[in-house]
Amino acid sequence: MTLVQNLKNYQQAWVRADFELFEELVTTLTEMGVSTLTDLKPYLQAHHIASCDDLVAYVAGPDCPNQLAVLIVGLLDRVRQAKIKCPPQFESQTDIGNYLAEKLVNHLQEELWVIYVSAAGELVGEKQLFVGSLKQTPAHPREIFKWAFLFGASGFFICHNHPSGRLVPSTSDLKLTERLLRAAKIMNVDFIDHLIVGGGHFLSMVSEDFSFD
Repeated sequence: MTLVQNLKNYQQAWVRADFELFEELVTTLTEMGVSTLTDLKPYLQAHHIASCDDLVAYVAGPDCPNQLAVLIVGLLDRVRQAKIKCPPQFESQTDIGNYLAEKLVNHLQEELWVIYVSAAGELVGEKQLFVGSLKQTPAHPREIFKWAFLFGASGFFICHNHPSGRLVPSTSDLKLTERLLRAAKIMNVDFIDHLIVGGGHFLSMVSEDFSFD
């Protein structure tokens, strides 16, 4: 059976869930001797796959088994059609604070989230970057700015929760804010606010004038 015929059969079976395609891809790779990420690297090197363009060329070429090609093409098509599920549009910092306060209510560990926005104030992405006490977790600015550049954001808010519900910045919170303010000026990205949430409420460090010039 040719690849084209296999693809037609795949299209007829479009109702398969994404997870089923991932599961079948893993099974197929395992049968080919690629059962771990360690196995995957030499396989990619052997077939000269070092980029997405290389992967597409490999799938379209004669060396890729038909079943594997069908699965990869199917998953790539699903990814192409996937829609990024972002939170609702925000009109004010209060909207963002309420959204995050509700999102993190009753969470038992500290979590650091970053909300990225465009120059027009439109949401372009959100990331949970750290879980655990900010006294112990290395909340390094490079992770925050890396995603700002990947999202093409012109500004960002950071937010973390206090499971105790006590909305008072700690020394670690203030030091992180100061580090980000300095880095944001160098990177020419707007650090808009640092929000602390807990018990369904939030505190804006801009509104309370904590370390924001």
